[in-house]
Amino acid sequence: ETDPATPGNVYGTTKHMGELLVNMYQKTYGVSACTVRVSWVWGPPLIPVGLDGPGGPIPYFLLRAVRGEKVHEPSGGEFIANFTYVKDVAHALLLAYRKDELPSNLYNLSNGQNYSTAEIVETIKRVVPGADISVGLGMKPWIDYTVLRGSFDITRIRTELGFEVQYPLEKAVADYAAWLKANLPQ
Repeated sequence: ETDPATPGNVYGTTKHMGELLVNMYQKTYGVSACTVRVSWVWGPPLIPVGLDGPGGPIPYFLLRAVRGEKVHEPSGGEFIANFTYVKDVAHALLLAYRKDELPSNLYNLSNGQNYSTAEIVETIKRVVPGADISVGLGMKPWIDYTVLRGSFDITRIRTELGFEVQYPLEKAVADYAAWLKANLPQ
C-alpha cells in the first residue's frame, strides 16, 4: 500500500485512476472511503469457456477436472501469483463498508501468499479424485497477462479492518468445485 502505483498498461492505468478518484472524493467531500487492491480474484459464478488468461489457472484447470476432462499443458507450472477467492473478497469488502471511519484509504487484499500453477494443479488433484491434469515447467501462458510480483502484504487490512482469510487454497478449491458441480450446464 505504500509503494507508488506504476501501471504498465491500460487496465492498470484505469485501476489507478479509480484509486485517484476515490482519494479525491474523500478529500473533496470529507467522506470515509477507500480502495481495496485485490489480487487475482477467482470463484463463483465464473464458469470459463476456455483458456481465460486474466481469469487465471485455477478456474481453467478446476473446471476441466470437475468435468472429467484430461488436461496436460506443456507449460505454466512455474508461474506464481497471489490468488484471492471471491468469498474472501466479499468478506473484506463488507468489513470496509461497515466501518464508520476507515483508518486508511488503501488496502491490499489477497490470500496472503503466492502459489505456483503446479501447486494449484496438485491441490485440484487432491480435491477432485481421479483428476487427470498436469502442467509443465515455464510460465506461459499466464505470464502473458501479468507481471510477477511478491505476495500482497495484508497486515493493514488485518489490523485495521479485522480481515482474516477464511478460504485458504484447498478449502477454496473444494468450495468452488462443489459449486461448479451443482451449477454446470447439463
